[in-house]
Amino acid sequence: MAALAFIVAPFVLAFISETAIAASIVVGVVILFVAATTKGPTSLVDTIPLLVHQALDFLLAIALIGAPFALGFSDETNPTVFFIGLGVVHLLVTIATRFVPASAS
Repeated sequence: MAALAFIVAPFVLAFISETAIAASIVVGVVILFVAATTKGPTSLVDTIPLLVHQALDFLLAIALIGAPFALGFSDETNPTVFFIGLGVVHLLVTIATRFVPASAS
């Protein structure tokens, strides 16, 4: 769901900044890739270990919160609120998630 939100958001929320548009689409694709390649029952290819996925989730959350400032689109409200809001939500969800390998459940 998050991947789809990032891919669609620039068009639905009318992002003006080309950097914000590109960053949002890239983040969506990265989320899809990581989800599809993490070891687990729903992955397409069991490549990324669960602990690496967890670390990537934390890094992504921090990157999302900092992206408007680091990439220079903090003056545009829609993408700034979207990135920071989803970054905070992603961080909270990652903290609340119990990462357990499929074989241990």
